[in-house]
Amino acid sequence: MKKFWTWLMLMTVTAVLSADVKVEEVKRNYHTHRGVNGPGRYFQIKNDLHKYVVYFQWWRATAKSESRVTMGIPEPVFFYGFVARGAVSLTFNGISSNSLDPREIKPFQEKDSAGITVEYNFDGIPLTEKIYMRADSPVLWIEWTKDPKQLADPKKTSLCLYYWPCFTGKEVQREVMTPTRLITAKKEYFSYYLKKNENYAVYYDNFYNPGRKDDTQSATACAALFDWNGIKNLRVWTGNSYYGSTFLYPEPNFSCLRVGLYKTGKRMTIPEFKKFFQENPKYFAEHPYVSVPKEGTQP
Repeated sequence: MKKFWTWLMLMTVTAVLSADVKVEEVKRNYHTHRGVNGPGRYFQIKNDLHKYVVYFQWWRATAKSESRVTMGIPEPVFFYGFVARGAVSLTFNGISSNSLDPREIKPFQEKDSAGITVEYNFDGIPLTEKIYMRADSPVLWIEWTKDPKQLADPKKTSLCLYYWPCFTGKEVQREVMTPTRLITAKKEYFSYYLKKNENYAVYYDNFYNPGRKDDTQSATACAALFDWNGIKNLRVWTGNSYYGSTFLYPEPNFSCLRVGLYKTGKRMTIPEFKKFFQENPKYFAEHPYVSVPKEGTQP
């Protein structure tokens, strides 16, 4: 009997690791391609556990604003979670990735992962953004890599995540759940530094708690997973606003900044979302890509 259970566990692990991961450029109609809207490109990344659409939108210059390119995550759900336009951006030495035209966006397919690589040039310093899924998790992983010899100015460099816990004009009560505490937002927009043992944050609104029969598209909660290696500080902003943000401040000589994002199109309550997140640590809090810093101190 013991041999049977050993065999079954091995088969389960093999099945997870061999899960199919695919990427393809697809067509969507989230942009109109007229007026200030330029072209848009969409990439669907999926495995046996989940799928996302990653969206790059080109914006034309106007009399009041310069041209820009934003990256968003319109699927599995458009109006909630990490936003459909401008979900993730890097400011490196004072230059925002949103202000740059990517030099190249290229799909890649590896044995246990698939996604896209995006090449940028920050005033002569090349950085690569890698957006992908692995076979062993429903998380969308995002990495920014560079030569560690090319130093980042800590006062002018940050990785920003934008999210909508809900899109409503009603009264709101934002909360952020980490492994060690529950942050209940004040009415004003306020920031909280996370400590080195806080390797994830679940964002949601406790007032706006949709159920299975609600008219919302999906669960309004979403989660970010943090790899603290290369990160000096991590700051969560939340309050009585329709959006929230999180900023990752890297070490000057970082070689890789990595964060995982999770949102779902399934209609569920906030307690159901939190339960799923906490009962599946292998996908989230205990995933090999989620870590605390090897050395150094945090606020």
